[in-house]
Amino acid sequence: MILLWQLLTYLQLKRTIEYMKTNSSKNTRSIRISKVFYSLARKVSISEGRTISGQIVYWAKKGKAYLENQQTSKNDNRNK
Repeated sequence: MILLWQLLTYLQLKRTIEYMKTNSSKNTRSIRISKVFYSLARKVSISEGRTISGQIVYWAKKGKAYLENQQTSKNDNRNK
């Protein structure tokens, strides 16, 4: 009985370690955001089928693309 319990504990631990290795990212950082922004991200992430952090990353990428496009447009207008 003890051997079976030890085997199950070992297998669960092994599975957990494998999960952490494949799903952890070394490029993550913690940031502070307002409660309002978090609530909005939470609501939208549910409707969009993303995680909350995935939704915030999505918004950040969209905002970055917008700003880069805006700068490109300004540079094109200056060259005319």
